[in-house]
Amino acid sequence: MIRNGGILLSTLFIRRVLYKNLMGFLEDYFINPVIYGTGYNIVNTITYGIILVFAVYGLFHLLRRWRIKMDERFFFGIFPFIVFGGVLRALQDAKVFNSYWLITPGIYVTVFLLAFFSLIISIKIDGRQTRFFRRISEPFYRIRFLRWSPIGSYIRRFRTRTEFRYYDSLFLIGAVSVLLLIPNLKIINWLGVTLVVLISLIFAGIFICLYKMGYLSLSNSLILGAHTFDASATFVSVSFFGYWEQHVLPRFLIPLTGPWIMYPLKIGVVWCVLWLIDRHTDDSDMRNFLKIVIFILGFALGLRDTLRLGMMV
Repeated sequence: MIRNGGILLSTLFIRRVLYKNLMGFLEDYFINPVIYGTGYNIVNTITYGIILVFAVYGLFHLLRRWRIKMDERFFFGIFPFIVFGGVLRALQDAKVFNSYWLITPGIYVTVFLLAFFSLIISIKIDGRQTRFFRRISEPFYRIRFLRWSPIGSYIRRFRTRTEFRYYDSLFLIGAVSVLLLIPNLKIINWLGVTLVVLISLIFAGIFICLYKMGYLSLSNSLILGAHTFDASATFVSVSFFGYWEQHVLPRFLIPLTGPWIMYPLKIGVVWCVLWLIDRHTDDSDMRNFLKIVIFILGFALGLRDTLRLGMMV
């Protein structure tokens, strides 16, 4: 009896100690960084990276089962959701919204669920002839600045077409979601935003020239442009406006070298990853899907940082 009681007490003690240590570990490396905004650490960075790998693998095979090609039409359909994620995250920084589901890693889950269910709806109505899309596009066409904006040609297509593919309706759902967020953006630091855009355009011009000369594919030039956009947002924010970098490696390197290190770091790492993908990935759908993921990691973060700088939050 005494022996059994000792075993029970030992088991309870071990469980309590393990539980306490585990909760302490989770609080220090995962929960507190989200609650207090202290940035990333090596533990949660590696963990989120592993989760991302499995999520990308699972999602790719699900989309393949649905017979969705990973091409420019798929990218076109999901692009507004990439913008939506960046804008939504910036508005969380500005306290327009206040939810842990809008902070990493929750923001990725939130945007993914919206895009995923929008994709399901889009697939269900794929190819159907309906007046719904023409009717819903009419109010946007009446807005003059939208009519003559880059999205205007797409709106005109909606007013004349009767058959829509999944990427058309997916784009529309995402675009409407973005438009609903835009009135909440209060840009006051136009100088900072202008600097980011100008520097990004310079790099974009360089990558386009490399594409024209045959040194880069179009997709790789777009991805490198997205990541130099992110690097430019970090460079301008840290150099001139007193911001600090949240990610582990840049936070270590910037005090040693300066914010300019973001450019060789981003370009070097992304270029190498793209080279490996092009060289060792024979499946064109997988190759394109991986590139879309890499684009998202650059453009969405760059947009969030630029908008955050613009709102000075």
